[in-house]
Amino acid sequence: EYTFYSRFVVIGRTDELNAINEKLTHIDNLLIVNGMGGIGKTTIAFEYAKIMCLKYNHFLAINGQEDMEMALLNDALLLANLGLTERIAPYLNDMRQNPKSDGKAQAMKLLLHTLSQLSKTVLFIIDDATANNLSLLKTWKNTLRNAHILVTSRSKSNDLNSYEIGTLSEPDAIRLFFSYYDINNINYNKDTIT
Repeated sequence: EYTFYSRFVVIGRTDELNAINEKLTHIDNLLIVNGMGGIGKTTIAFEYAKIMCLKYNHFLAINGQEDMEMALLNDALLLANLGLTERIAPYLNDMRQNPKSDGKAQAMKLLLHTLSQLSKTVLFIIDDATANNLSLLKTWKNTLRNAHILVTSRSKSNDLNSYEIGTLSEPDAIRLFFSYYDINNINYNKDTIT
């Protein structure tokens, strides 16, 4: 059961949300939502999670700017919920004591295997993934067949399914603006606002 507390107002993105659902459900288990900075990729991804929360039994979200593997391996709540805290600890200790060891790879193999064995559908959001991190997603996509992996990124990949987010229509952009700003406290020319 999920409770999403969104700090975002979503206006004019119904078509995009429907397209994301269609692509994740019927085309591929991984989708990269592309667009320029500030276009609303993160807002759309978390709105999708909020709207579709009853479709998924498990939810993960990480920042794609970081070392994504370490973001997962350092998530104490995730490891505890999966019953992996004690099983992964030796690999992480090995990795910390000897950075050239294969501890990180072994820990990730165990984590991905455990996630892939979940009997219900997983929604995994990776927000603001870098170009370097996109290449890692090919392995995750093939391993996590029970997951829908929704990635937001300014970067593009020729090898992975993507969906480009465009700008809002002018009326939707104006509605969005005024949903954040009190019209009574803004000095504007009413003739230029439709």
